[in-house]
Amino acid sequence: MSKTLTERQYKNLITKSKQGWACYYKSETNTHSKIESLYYQINQLKNQIKGEDKGAIPEFIQNEITDLLKELKKEIECPICYEELKSDEIKFSSCGHKYCDNCLSKINECAICRKKIYHK
Repeated sequence: MSKTLTERQYKNLITKSKQGWACYYKSETNTHSKIESLYYQINQLKNQIKGEDKGAIPEFIQNEITDLLKELKKEIECPICYEELKSDEIKFSSCGHKYCDNCLSKINECAICRKKIYHK
């Protein structure tokens, strides 16, 4: 038995889909902003530690901070050019991955999941 959607049902689904994506983009932008802030705070801490006496902070803690910064940087950078993305500069692909505007405009396939990118 084949069921088809009425035009009204179809439009309702499209509206709900757009609302869902809008919530996702807002959530991702907020999360990115928090990670970006954390990255800069930890980077400041690392710079303060450099000014401390040798041995005041154990080396393994310094290494942990360096590793944490590397991981956080991956979360706030464009996956193509590796430039840090500011929260107000993020562009999302049609599959929901983050890019800088320059890189997103040059690709037709997502660098993360390889799905086709639909440009507006």
